Amino acid sequence: MFRKAALSILSLVLVAGFLPAAQAATATAEEARVVVYRAEESSRTKRMKMQITLGAESVGRLKYNRAVVTTAAPGEYRLSTSLEGTLPLVIDVQPGQTYYVHTRLRKLGNTVTPELVLVEEQVAMEHQPAMGQAI
Repeated sequence: MFRKAALSILSLVLVAGFLPAAQAATATAEEARVVVYRAEESSRTKRMKMQITLGAESVGRLKYNRAVVTTAAPGEYRLSTSLEGTLPLVIDVQPGQTYYVHTRLRKLGNTVTPELVLVEEQVAMEHQPAMGQAI
């Protein structure tokens, strides 16, 4: 009798231990990945850094030839940077998808014009081949 009770308790503990992991895997499968990167800029903008914002949340600091990777639940988001003059990019995030956003910086005199462009995975990997290993 004691042995059956101990096995039942052990089974409950094992199942309870696996439930959070299973729930986390389900939540991750429902989320999408957003990759924001910089590449192919002039030498005049390479030293600039900017904060990346997805919706109301700051998701990281973006440097030249780097990428910021984040996850998002399905829905519509506004992606923007901390640089003045950035026009936000609206992304309709679908579950399980990966979105690549190329951040272009153009400098004319003292004015820097940032542009966020949604690109295909092949374009992103061509711009930054090492990004595939980091993601």
